[in-house]
Amino acid sequence: QALAERARELAARSGRMVVVGGGLTGIEAAAEFAETYPNLRVWRAS
Repeated sequence: QALAERARELAARSGRMVVVGGGLTGIEAAAEFAETYPNLRVWRAS
């Protein structure tokens, strides 16, 4: 829940988020954040 709150805050400021690692789960998480918060710039690093 804290992560979702932070994502909302970042999206409100057109912020950025990096999802590090996580394999398929990391890919899915990055995709979900990008879809849910279109103003949030999401990158995935492995």
